[in-house]
Amino acid sequence: MKQKILIYIMLISILGLTLGLNANAQTPTSLVLNYDLTKVDKDLKPGDSGTLIAVIQNTGGLPAKDVKVSILYSSGVSASDTWHLGTINPGQSVTVTTRVNAPANLKSGTYLLTLNIEYKAEMYNSRSKLEINDEESTWKIPIQVYSDVNFQIQLGKTEFYKDISSNLVITGIAKGEVRNLNAELKGDCLTIIGSGKEYVGNLGANQNFILNYTIKPNTAGTCSIDISLNYLDNSGKSASETTQIGLSIMEPDVDLKIMDVDFGTASPGDVIELKIKIKNVGVVSAKSVTASLNLDSPFVPVQTSELYIEYLKNGLEKEIQFSISINPDAEIKAYKIPLEIKYKIGGVEYTDNKNIGIDVSGTVNLEIITVEIVRDKLRIEVANTGTRTANAVKAS
Repeated sequence: MKQKILIYIMLISILGLTLGLNANAQTPTSLVLNYDLTKVDKDLKPGDSGTLIAVIQNTGGLPAKDVKVSILYSSGVSASDTWHLGTINPGQSVTVTTRVNAPANLKSGTYLLTLNIEYKAEMYNSRSKLEINDEESTWKIPIQVYSDVNFQIQLGKTEFYKDISSNLVITGIAKGEVRNLNAELKGDCLTIIGSGKEYVGNLGANQNFILNYTIKPNTAGTCSIDISLNYLDNSGKSASETTQIGLSIMEPDVDLKIMDVDFGTASPGDVIELKIKIKNVGVVSAKSVTASLNLDSPFVPVQTSELYIEYLKNGLEKEIQFSISINPDAEIKAYKIPLEIKYKIGGVEYTDNKNIGIDVSGTVNLEIITVEIVRDKLRIEVANTGTRTANAVKAS
């Protein structure tokens, strides 16, 4: 009978562990705009219209439900549309299309359309319980407007982060021969580190050139900058051309997630090793990272309640470990322990607060105190010296 019960318990434990591992292996829902597949079907010039093809992709491990995608009206290149896409499963992509218009009086340059995604996201918490949250994200789609001018300008990327130094790469093509080409970058919404002027030299027709600048945006939102190109044409006449470029400046995005919490078993009087796995799922790295547990009775740190991680690169995961002593008179229940994470981006300090759950469950420890025979009957006295009540005790 004991063997059957033991085998049954082991099977339940293995099944529960397998289900828990499978649940934890599924990454949260993550809907993104696939920039590689998002494009306009033609080169737009002032007065033109074209078709914008946008691809929404679920890169997470759980479905996105009640998906709503909207393109918000903006000045410059204009488009406006809304789609209700229902459910997008893990790995699935959905393509939406809409008309985009470039007004006849529009200058050449890069313009930004705002695409908004709303959906219900799923994720498993540290206890393998499925949670459903409302999520919303905003994406900037760069639209290039061309004109029959001497230069064609394009950007390597249009998204940057406030207070973060980055390289701005501008590529251009000279439509005709030019001499002594000089480029100058200007913008009130950013700081140019180094010189904003760059000498290119002489270029032949349809020859490429590359401009490199180090910039540090100082405000979040849409940032308009001008690139002025000064040169001599074939006749030796001085000429100048200015192209406006739109950049999308975002707040620094460090997103710290608790991926796993492990402390084994926790009983009154125990010393546990609390292991916490933290992952930066944001797009920038966090520096000078400090994790602190706000411990209160019945928990006492064995050494320290604060750990210095120093650097947590975006996309990477780190495990931290705290040694914690549990008071012998602790109540048998689940406790919530605040975890404070401080980090710096571009010299600015940020704070992220989390909660860690610890279930103090206690243990059953049955000991035989006395064994005696009274009136031809075996009498055994058993005591529970553990910290949890023993229910449905049977002897055989």
